[in-house]
Amino acid sequence: MMSVKTPPLRLALCRVQRCPNDAVRITASEPDWHALIEEAQKGSTIALGEDGTLLMLPALEAAKQRLHPLALLQALGSGKNAIHTALAQAGRAPADAEILFEPVTLECVIRHAEQLASRTHPVYGNYWSHPRYQARVVALVNTPDQSGNDQSSTDAVSSRMAGGDTLVLTQGSARLTLGLNGPESAHNSPNTLVANALPWLLPLALPNADWSHIQRRLTQVQASLNAIKDNSAKGQAALAKLIADAVDEMTPGCRALVLVGDTAKALAAEAAALSWRIAESLRDDIELVTPAGSVFAPSPATADGLAFVYPGVGVASASMLSSLHLRFADSFDALDQQSREHGLDGLNALLQPRELEDNPSLAEQAVAGVGASYLMARILTTELGLKPAIALGYSMGEAAMVASHGLWQDPFAMAHDTLESELFNEQISGELKAVRALWQLDEETPQDNPAPKAAKSRARKKAAASNALKWQSAVVRLSAEEIRPHLADFPRVSIAIAQGPSTVLAGDETELKHLCKTLGKRPLTTGLVTAMHTPAAAAIKAQLKAFYLRPLAQVSGDARAALPVMLSAGTDTPLQLADECQPDAVAHAIATTFSEPLDFTALVLRAAKAGARLFVEVGAGRQTSGIIQAIADARLMRLSAHPCDGQDGKALQKTLARLIAHSIPMNLSRLRPAIADAPRAAQETTP
Repeated sequence: MMSVKTPPLRLALCRVQRCPNDAVRITASEPDWHALIEEAQKGSTIALGEDGTLLMLPALEAAKQRLHPLALLQALGSGKNAIHTALAQAGRAPADAEILFEPVTLECVIRHAEQLASRTHPVYGNYWSHPRYQARVVALVNTPDQSGNDQSSTDAVSSRMAGGDTLVLTQGSARLTLGLNGPESAHNSPNTLVANALPWLLPLALPNADWSHIQRRLTQVQASLNAIKDNSAKGQAALAKLIADAVDEMTPGCRALVLVGDTAKALAAEAAALSWRIAESLRDDIELVTPAGSVFAPSPATADGLAFVYPGVGVASASMLSSLHLRFADSFDALDQQSREHGLDGLNALLQPRELEDNPSLAEQAVAGVGASYLMARILTTELGLKPAIALGYSMGEAAMVASHGLWQDPFAMAHDTLESELFNEQISGELKAVRALWQLDEETPQDNPAPKAAKSRARKKAAASNALKWQSAVVRLSAEEIRPHLADFPRVSIAIAQGPSTVLAGDETELKHLCKTLGKRPLTTGLVTAMHTPAAAAIKAQLKAFYLRPLAQVSGDARAALPVMLSAGTDTPLQLADECQPDAVAHAIATTFSEPLDFTALVLRAAKAGARLFVEVGAGRQTSGIIQAIADARLMRLSAHPCDGQDGKALQKTLARLIAHSIPMNLSRLRPAIADAPRAAQETTP
């Protein structure tokens, strides 16, 4: 057994473009780690995996070669108490390590090294946030009798920890990131590539938008794509070069069409599909969109037609935005750091990943939803360079809109305050005290009803039965106008949200079911316990206004001019940081929106009247996009709505393709694929 005084191994696991000629190739699925480590400590370079692009070598040698490790192999323990000896050698306490019972195979070590470098947690699956001065520690425990990761028995865990081998990996300085264009964007991480591959996005600038020029452009690109004969590494590099050149030809806001496909052959087929209908599109002024996402817009919306819409509460989930940290590491890290500077637990406090896994409260859903919107808005505006002309929110999305566009001085305070607020935990959710007060459901006290003991017992049971509050919220596929005439017969049910061809109803569960039976419709329950937008919320409007009465930010004139027109359902006047705008006006607008029935249809029509044609849903969900599209389709309006929530980035990529085709200016450099034969610079993220 190794001595606890043995220094850490400090072997670096580094990803390179090509396997060095002098490297020792290891492809066995269960290698002899003791022998490999001994060989590496002698100065040999060990190439792990089928392609040999993951090297294991001394950390000092890696530093000399300017290689940034994905992870560091710090210790190897064997025999009795292997986990304790390995952690002691690594200089780590057991409490600091994630102890994982897995076969210590080659694939397992490579996978965990990449998860460490990509800041992806193997259990929670999301961005793994931490203070920058800490490093994640993984202890892989290999036992003779592997029976999965069942850790239900303490005795079994102790027994398994007593023998076998243990490898300790710690976080390295490299940061694995993904791009937004094609599977090539993950070429330096084979495991990440398989899980997060995106199709290719090929934008074609159109200096002239007449039929003949567009046809010539499509014919030229088809010839170039058909010249790429295979999908080998060489073919991928040629395709990446073709797309990079096409991106370089683009200028912000120029006329363009966009092709989307998984291969050069698929892109050529998309070009052919569009070319058949270009004449019809130009003649009838019809936008062309293929199932793959290729798009041509004969009448672009341009920058003035872009609107950001912020979704309401209930759309957040534990897996939301799960892979976007691989594509927008800077935004995730910056927001995590800012959150910690404001006394919060990083992105864990803003996105609530653990809480969302287990029946989250309304307050937790609200914080996570606003946090996701705040983060997504930063990605869209800061990293992708989008500048919306108009912004609006669906219900609690108004608070997300105000926070995301910098109206409040300290938006981070909202997270803690919302979680601690009686308003969101007890008044309009949870115990629903505001509803009980409105419906006068409070039980009588013994002092109010002095009766004999038996009579009091019967009275309490009767009161409990009559005071039982069963609240329900449901969506019905009827417009609010069709439902409203029936409400007089159901006094404890109200229209919470009017949203085009469907309506959100809220109130007493029994009455709601009877109303839906009268309407001949089956309700789709939302699963949310909330009395927002009901008479109960109206009763606490003053308290809601006090909650949202917060200092406004001091913004320069140029920054103020760059803000979008922010529409609120609670006021006819746009919210803005004008000299005469007071915090009271913002708080009153949000409180009015939350406490009164929401006419989201009217809000969308206001946005359309202001010039909005393309709505981008900024947050974790896609329900609001569907609602806006349904409103537009029902009224035969030429509006389109697009989500960004796709956990693998595909929804965001499709939305960007649509925006490019509509001449929306953006930072196109993020869509330029890295050339396959050019080494990718590693990102230093740890001290």
